[in-house]
Amino acid sequence: MKAIVFDEYGDASVLKMADVAIPEPKDDEILIKNYASGLNPLDWKLRSGQMAKFMPLKFPAISGMEPAGIVERVGKNVTTLQVGDHVIGFQAVPDMGSYSAYSIVKDTSAAKIPNNMKFEIGATIPVTGITAYQALFGSLKVKSGDRVLIQGGAGAVALFAIQLAKNAGATVYAAASPDHNDFLKKIGATAVYDYHDAAQFSKLEKFDKILNVIGGRNFEDSFALVKPGGVIVTTNGNPGNQEDKVASAKYGIHALSFRAQVNPQDLATLIKAVSDGQVVPAIDSIYDFKLADVQAAQNLSQAGHVTGKIVIKING
Repeated sequence: MKAIVFDEYGDASVLKMADVAIPEPKDDEILIKNYASGLNPLDWKLRSGQMAKFMPLKFPAISGMEPAGIVERVGKNVTTLQVGDHVIGFQAVPDMGSYSAYSIVKDTSAAKIPNNMKFEIGATIPVTGITAYQALFGSLKVKSGDRVLIQGGAGAVALFAIQLAKNAGATVYAAASPDHNDFLKKIGATAVYDYHDAAQFSKLEKFDKILNVIGGRNFEDSFALVKPGGVIVTTNGNPGNQEDKVASAKYGIHALSFRAQVNPQDLATLIKAVSDGQVVPAIDSIYDFKLADVQAAQNLSQAGHVTGKIVIKING
C-alpha cells in the first residue's frame, strides 16, 4: 500500500511516499481502508523531533492519527464493528499511521459514523473533537453558567470547544486574531479578544475556566486571568509537570496540562453532535494524497493561522 513515511526527524523534506505492506489486524483491532485523514499540529511536531523526549518514535514511522474510512477486516475478538462499517479512529503515538491507504486501529479507539457523513468531516473528529470534549468536560468540568475563555480561537480544537461549551450553557469568550471575530461570534463566542493585546485582558473580569490550546508563555501569562479557585487547562503541555503545580499554588488556581485518552463513548457523543448539526466542524483546506501536497499541508499547519482543520483525502 502507499503511505507517507519518514526515517528520521527533520523538516517536511524527510517525508516520502513509500510502498509498505498492508498491516494485519490483531484480535482486538480493525483494518480500515482510509478515505481521509485529519492533519494535526502534533503530526509535524513529531516529525520534526520536537516531541522526541516525550513521545519517541519507531522508524520508519507513518504520519497521521485520524483515519476515516471503511472497515476492511476485523480481529476475531471484535464484536462492536464489522466489515463494511463506515468508521473513524484515533491512533495513539507511536502506533499512528493514517497518511496511508490502510490503517490499524484498536476497536476501543474507533466508532461508526453514519454512511451519509463525508469522510472528510469524520476525519476532523477523533483527535480534535476528543481533545476539546475531554478538556472541557473531563478536566475543566464546564457547566451551565460558567464564564469560559478559549485561547487559540480559530484552531480546530478551539472551534470544537467554542461550540461544545456554548451548547453546555457556558458563556464563551475567545482569544484569537481579529480577522476571525465575526466567524467566532457566529459559532457561539459572546466576545472575541485580540490575543496580541495583552493590556485588554488585564481589564477583563476574571474567568471561571480557561482552555488554552497554545501553550508556552501564553499559558503561563494567562494564570492571572483565572478566578481564585478556577481552572486553566492547556492541551500543549506535559501532564503532571512541576510548573503547573507551582502556578497553582502561586495564583490559588488549578493549572493543568492535558492529553486526550480516546474511548468509543466519547467518540459516539461527538459523532452524534456533528451528525445532528449541534457542532459544525470547520475545514480550512483539503489536500490530495500526494507527497508534495502532504508536505505543503504540514508546512501550512506549522506556519499557523489555519482556520479549522486540514484534511488529506486518500482513496476515492
